[in-house]
Amino acid sequence: MTPDDIRAIRQKYGWSPAMLGRVLGYRSNSTVGRIESGKEKMSASSVRLLTLLDECAATRVYCVDKWGAARPRGRPRGQ
Repeated sequence: MTPDDIRAIRQKYGWSPAMLGRVLGYRSNSTVGRIESGKEKMSASSVRLLTLLDECAATRVYCVDKWGAARPRGRPRGQ
């Protein structure tokens, strides 16, 4: 997955770099920016997670809550 692919997926769902970083488990808000600029590579597990999120979102609408958890939109937390 290229840096442009990562940026395209993030922008397709309206995620900020910080939001995507939280979903992928990065501690630094600047990590996604470094990945998108090609200065750093994503781990294989992060690439797989981003790919799965993109595939799932193609069939269901997901949102990312303030804790960085992806869940179906409209579904109350904890249910």
